[in-house]
Amino acid sequence: MKSLKRIELRFRHFYRAEEEAEALKIFTFEAFEKKLFSKSNESQNVFYWYNSIIQKLNENKQFGTANNYEISSNSIKEFFEHDKGKKPSKIAFHDFTPTLLEKYESWMKEHKSSVTTVSIYLRTLRTIFNTAIDAEKLKRSYIHFGKRKYQIPASRNIKKALGKDILKSLFDASPRSNEEERAKDLFFFSYACNGMNTKDIAELKFENIKGDTLQFIRPKQPTLQKGNMKPTVIYLTDYTKSIIEKYSTKEQHPENYVFPFLSNSNTAFENFRKVKNLTTSINHSIKRLAKVAGITENISTYTARHSFATNAVRNGASMEFISEALNHSNMKTTQNYFAGFEEETKRGIAESLMNF
Repeated sequence: MKSLKRIELRFRHFYRAEEEAEALKIFTFEAFEKKLFSKSNESQNVFYWYNSIIQKLNENKQFGTANNYEISSNSIKEFFEHDKGKKPSKIAFHDFTPTLLEKYESWMKEHKSSVTTVSIYLRTLRTIFNTAIDAEKLKRSYIHFGKRKYQIPASRNIKKALGKDILKSLFDASPRSNEEERAKDLFFFSYACNGMNTKDIAELKFENIKGDTLQFIRPKQPTLQKGNMKPTVIYLTDYTKSIIEKYSTKEQHPENYVFPFLSNSNTAFENFRKVKNLTTSINHSIKRLAKVAGITENISTYTARHSFATNAVRNGASMEFISEALNHSNMKTTQNYFAGFEEETKRGIAESLMNF
């Protein structure tokens, strides 16, 4: 009797597997495995999809994006705990009505979240809905984002660039500690290297130094095909060479990091944390140095990137050059990047167009 029951259960499993395989529009083993082994009740749980995406992002070493999803998930849990009096382990997709989404937005703003933060968390949640729809675990009618539904508030992050006078004041400022000196050197190294971000600076290896240039691959997503990867080329000046000479490690093996911030013996996640801590340290120190120099602008590592782009255009650089220098995927990205600059910067760029 037991053997007959076992056979019947096996036939049921085979039948379900066949059904799930035929239901897929495009068959892949990954999609088939997800559909076959995900519990039906779990597939309606928003946190199931958060955890699934976070796991995949961590596997792809996209730790920053994974962190955004994790913080977004925690924010939703805190909101439901505030609203229902208990922190949930499961939340169904159908719980998110347009009214609830409006309520969640108001709750975040009451807790001093910026419009940018609110936008990031809600766009992340929208991606969760779309991922479940793409996996055919959720009907499209369940999504409440878009026109005549709930609209995510648009964040307008004003990019402030430093003019030449302020840059000179900051460059001439005397650091009062090793941390301030390092922050100043790396800030201007970034500025002089096409607004290179801290992660790219930290990950530079000696094999990336080719004569008077830095050459490295910087895909936006680690999963991009190799054929789509475009190398970034930055021309070194006497100043940037001096910074490399000042801070570079002694053993200049091609596989070694140029700067002593990361280690080949660390895991990818350990190096991610080190880059994050380095960025925080630079930002704190450069703000202190700017204050001593009498600079009232809020300065960070992003300011170096924005200042490079603005001053390059003011000096006659084309949008094509800026797009390539900033490693944007297309010209539209560059245009959107400049759309967020303060009005004074836009006016200065416009006025410089006829300087010929």
